[in-house]
Amino acid sequence: MKLPTEKNPFAVAGPIEFTKLEVADRDLYLKYYNRNPIYISDICFNSRIAWNGGFNYHKAVIADTLVVVAYDDRFTDFHFAAPVGLHGSTDLQAIIDVLWDPYAALSAVLPRKENLQNYRYITTGENGEFCELPVPTLAQEEIPGADKGNSPFLRFMFVDETQLSYFTNLKGYRTEVYYNPDYSDYFYDGEKMRTLAGKALHAKRNHLTQFMNDHPNAVYAPLQASDGPDAVLLSRVSALAAGKDPDNIKQGDSPAIAAFFAAFPQLLTRGGTIRENGELLAFAAYSQNGDDCVFCHFEKAAVGHEDAYVAINALTLRNEFPNVRFVNREEDIGLPHLRKAKMSYHPLKKINKYEVWIYRLR
Repeated sequence: MKLPTEKNPFAVAGPIEFTKLEVADRDLYLKYYNRNPIYISDICFNSRIAWNGGFNYHKAVIADTLVVVAYDDRFTDFHFAAPVGLHGSTDLQAIIDVLWDPYAALSAVLPRKENLQNYRYITTGENGEFCELPVPTLAQEEIPGADKGNSPFLRFMFVDETQLSYFTNLKGYRTEVYYNPDYSDYFYDGEKMRTLAGKALHAKRNHLTQFMNDHPNAVYAPLQASDGPDAVLLSRVSALAAGKDPDNIKQGDSPAIAAFFAAFPQLLTRGGTIRENGELLAFAAYSQNGDDCVFCHFEKAAVGHEDAYVAINALTLRNEFPNVRFVNREEDIGLPHLRKAKMSYHPLKKINKYEVWIYRLR
């Protein structure tokens, strides 16, 4: 078996040919995605293209679903994503059976960099409900019927709660289910995000009013491809001001924003900008998810204009998505300032992104 290389990261023995996921695959991807769109932001095609420089996504059609695999030794450990367009447990069983022989051993032998100390371990209670238990150390957790350590396994990320039963009911395999709350998406009421109505959001309304008063020449406009150079520059300046390398995707989203705008003409995306006397003060980029939800992938305000965050959020939703029911503003990645900002809008809930580790039973 060949190990992944930079040129051909998935050159392993087996009948499956994974090819690079590219913007030209949009229609293929959406064919499967639109079967049953879920509320996890990472599954969205626009997000996959923006962050492809870190994940190095490859795809293959297996059992009439789109299977996506990722590996980049600078950014992410080897893993599969939840199959796109998954019908149910029968399809998943066929996928796992096909993937096991050529790929399970890779997960065991490739080095793992990710820190699992924040993970939550999920098990099934007496009545079949999912229960959260104290975090185990993977090497210490005893799994009946399957060896730990360097035993082969398949790792699936970005699994929605509605899909967990497909994984836990696999025949011939044992599963472990985890999630990391640092990467759970924040999920909001769309109308409240547009109007900022209610006592809980009173301070946000005041911030918006103050911004309008302080910037009488500020103009809102829909996001366009032509905004790309200014938006990328804004993100790079913000990264430098925070002491980050704007070219390092592990240190921030500047490379992802650049990739997003490079593919902008081919992406189905909408967003907004605020400019004052031609200067870009803030921008936001969104994707529609089904009929009732949007993902906010990027929202940036220029250094020194942090007061524009509330404005770009409210104005984009009012102008571009006046009727959407829900807004997903993605994760806080464990950063206290991001968590505080996201919690200040009082989310309806957080959407967990589950990981499932699959071991073959002896």
